[in-house]
Formats: sequence, structure tokens, C-alpha cells
Amino acid sequence: MEYNFVSKKWKKNWDGGWSLLTCSYLSYQYTKQLFEGIGFFVRESLLVSHNGFSTCYFIDEDKKDFGNLVASKATKNPEVILEWAQKFKLVTDHILTLIEDLKAKEASLPNFELFIKGMYDYGVYHRIVKVVVDYLPEDILKRYLDVLQEARLYAEPVYQETEKYMQYFAGEIGKKENIKPELILATNKDQFLEYFKTGKFPLIETLQEQYENSALYVNEKDEQLVSGKENISEIEQALIKNNETQELTGQIAYKGKVQGRVRIILDATKPHEFNEGDILVTGMTRLLVQ
Repeated sequence: MEYNFVSKKWKKNWDGGWSLLTCSYLSYQYTKQLFEGIGFFVRESLLVSHNGFSTCYFIDEDKKDFGNLVASKATKNPEVILEWAQKFKLVTDHILTLIEDLKAKEASLPNFELFIKGMYDYGVYHRIVKVVVDYLPEDILKRYLDVLQEARLYAEPVYQETEKYMQYFAGEIGKKENIKPELILATNKDQFLEYFKTGKFPLIETLQEQYENSALYVNEKDEQLVSGKENISEIEQALIKNNETQELTGQIAYKGKVQGRVRIILDATKPHEFNEGDILVTGMTRLLVQ
């Protein structure tokens, strides 16, 4: 089967231990909710999920357009960066407190919707602070890099804690319906909300297939869920074929110049051995340092 979206120039944005359900809500935020919140958004997103580990891709030009729009606002008024960093910390405090409060309450749809709203409020400023550093003029970046980095570190626990709450919520429903939590988390948001309307999930065989191998393509108007080992293998092969590159870009963690052996890590879930002087290049360091 051919999928029209795989021929585009996708670029990996992040990967990590987030469920398909979490990815479904994040995709909605990227392509719709961000525009409602700040007027900027990513037009398309693609997420590939295997056994609770997911990888997110954006169209490179979309990401650049988003970054340039945010950076242009900061260039016109650099003080807004301080405002973003402060609000980022405030929404961090809010979502972490909210999660603790909700754990003591019933796993109901209204409480889940409160959680999603908190996650979206956090996600707006996370997206701004994460992306803007790659697009700011050098002079402004030098002035505000420490502020942005400090805000990122302050917010570091959030995505891990939000996924823990998703697991907790799925666990509570799983006890009631006698379904493994990981299979509940293998739904997309439409399937999940359908449960609250009808009391029914897709067939266990469908959920198992989605848990093991699935992809979610989302744009402004459409959402397409694909599952099955052969289908996802076809999509991943196309991603590799259409996105071969000889150039690596990104933000450095070390201020200055360094020389050494480059270690490119494509899958942060697998064990890796590093020697003194090795230079780490990866899309996600969080999993490597835990």
C-alpha cells in the first residue's frame, strides 16, 4: 500500500517513551491547538510508534517556518523571551501540581480533560522555548541563551510525569475493563474518547497491532492512523529513502570548540558505550542519561 505522506521531506524532531495516545494528543496540538493559542503552528506531523516508543517527524520547511515566526517576534521585542521563560516555569508548576491532585481523584473524562488542558498549556511554551533557540539572531541568542536553558531544565520532569499520569489513568480503566494499560494507550484520541461515549474499545487484536506497529499522520484537516508490521516497515523504509542526508544540524550543549570522535545515536533506547572524548550526536539525550 502506498501512503502519500511518506514522500515528503520529513525530519526527525524527537523520540522517546511516549504512547500512541500521548502522540495523538501532541499531534493535535502541533497542527491545530498551537494556532488557536499563539497563531503559529506546524502544518503536518508524522509519528511512528513501536511498543510504547515513538518517533516524531515534521516537514523541515514547516518547522523552519514555525521557528522563524517565533524568532521574528523575539527579534522585534527581545524582552518577550523573558516573558516566555517565566510563563514556561508557571505552566510547569501548574501541570506538575495538577497531576498530583488528579492522581487522588477518579479516572473520569472530566478529570482527563483537565489534564489534557494543562498539558496543552505547558506544550505551547515548551514548543516556543525549544524551537526559538535554533532561529534567533546570534547576538540575541547570546544574551538570552542562559535564560532559555534554565527554563528548559526547570521544565525537564514534565513530559516524563505526564506520561506516568497517562499510564496511571490507563491502568485505572484497565482494571475496570480487564484490558492491559499498554493496549489502552495504543489507541488514538478518537478511539479513546469513543470509549467514554460507548464503553467500548477496538478489538484486542486491533489494539495489540497498534501497540506493536503504528503510525499517525496528522495535518490541519485530517488524521490518518496506520498499523501493522508490513505497513509500518514500508513507511519507515520510505522515510529513510526520502531523507538521506550528509549534514547534521542542531543545538550544541557545549559552549566552545571541541575535537573528538563523533558518536551518532539513532536509537536512544539501546545500550551504548562511550569513551572519554567522544562527541554525542542524538535526537534525545534524556533517555541516555536516565
